[in-house]
Amino acid sequence: MYTRAREKLIMDNKTHKQALAGPGGSNLLSRESWKIFQIIAEFVEGFERLSKIAPSVSIFGSARTPTDHAFYKLTETIAR
Repeated sequence: MYTRAREKLIMDNKTHKQALAGPGGSNLLSRESWKIFQIIAEFVEGFERLSKIAPSVSIFGSARTPTDHAFYKLTETIAR
């Protein structure tokens, strides 16, 4: 699901890419360097959604933390 902010960032991304296309259509910037705009757009979308939930607390962590790890269990306890 795209929000207006995300759509604008994606459109700006395409516009900038087209403007930076050199002779023969080769881009001055690589595709990977533009990935940051997509990441930023996802953060914007996430924060927009979270802003509508009040009162609330967000917990950010690693998906690689095992569920039996002490910090994982502590975070679950605090969250409750």
